[in-house]
Amino acid sequence: MSASNRALHLRRRGFSLVELMVALVFISILMAGMLKIFQASTSTFASLSETLAIQRNARWGLNLLQEEVLQAGFLLPPYQTPGLNPTSASAQPPLLMQKTGYTPPDETVPVDELQMVVDMPLNVEGTLTKDPTKGDITLSVKIPSGASDVRDGDLLMVQDSNWEVFLVQDASSDTVNIKPITATPTQDAYGNQTQPFAHSSVQFAHRATAEFAFYRPMSVVRYTVVPRKLDPSDPTAVVPCLVRQRRPLSVSPNTIWAPDMNTPQTTLPADEQILLEGVTGFRVDWSFDAGKTWIRASGSGDDWANIRGVVNTLLTTSSSSVVNLSQGVTNLQDPYWPRYTPILIRLDISTRTRLKRTEYNANLDPNNPKAEFRTRTETLLLSPRNFGLGAL
Repeated sequence: MSASNRALHLRRRGFSLVELMVALVFISILMAGMLKIFQASTSTFASLSETLAIQRNARWGLNLLQEEVLQAGFLLPPYQTPGLNPTSASAQPPLLMQKTGYTPPDETVPVDELQMVVDMPLNVEGTLTKDPTKGDITLSVKIPSGASDVRDGDLLMVQDSNWEVFLVQDASSDTVNIKPITATPTQDAYGNQTQPFAHSSVQFAHRATAEFAFYRPMSVVRYTVVPRKLDPSDPTAVVPCLVRQRRPLSVSPNTIWAPDMNTPQTTLPADEQILLEGVTGFRVDWSFDAGKTWIRASGSGDDWANIRGVVNTLLTTSSSSVVNLSQGVTNLQDPYWPRYTPILIRLDISTRTRLKRTEYNANLDPNNPKAEFRTRTETLLLSPRNFGLGAL
């Protein structure tokens, strides 16, 4: 065989088995390294996405919570004073905080609740389409949407220079009937009108195109964390949710609202709105001196009866002439002590990711990796606009 044919034969022979095995070993090592890098990148992307998701969801829910708590104590003037019993710690107060009996899964600390009595603005507005005449009991209106959400007994307030308030008898997108009122207006020792202040018919001049808004009077609004079953694909999965619940004060003014919290529900109860999912902590505290001291740190404990006693002492011993007008939590003449009292409310809300990951475990054992949730705590410091505004 010539030298040229021998060289051609060697070129056609290809790789030997040893060469292939060596190449395969190097490729396996390279692929294993690339796979680990890919897994780490995928895990980092997933964890960052979940972290951003809880931050985004928390921002929306907390913004809504903040706006509503800032409205705490909102009562349409002149104020109404229903038949509360402020001498009893079991009666519904105008403002309440306390520990509940619900502890979210995988947690050890029960959540708190915040309750307040307020004239709740409804997300329904409209305009008059016709100049009403004095004595009219029907208003011609234009309500673009939401008229079906208005109930009998809600308040309609005309927002013009002759502002006037009416009780709703029946509402549709083009008419609102005014509910008759037979009670004679009376005032208490503070000058508050204790009988319904809405008119039984039109008493002042209003022009077409005047705007109006609806309010649900004397509502007890409650913020806390409850278990809810929200995953249709997994009916057993329980998600702790920060919710807003609402009921009329007239249902039981002398009993603090205490609905069932520990039973997970699939269908949301009436007048409940979910503000935030995956909430594992909800802590409430108050301060009457701009945050220098907090009620919970004053030895008041976690139950309303003890907190109420500490608040009453602070109100009755305050050096502020405005706060002294409240005459304490047990004042029979005017139980709405928050209107005379500037209060700073602190809310600590803890949220967590939907899934557990080993990356979230700060004390990860390489030999026994354990998945954990990633939690995030937000703190809101709020001073409601309607507190501390009592007349001197």
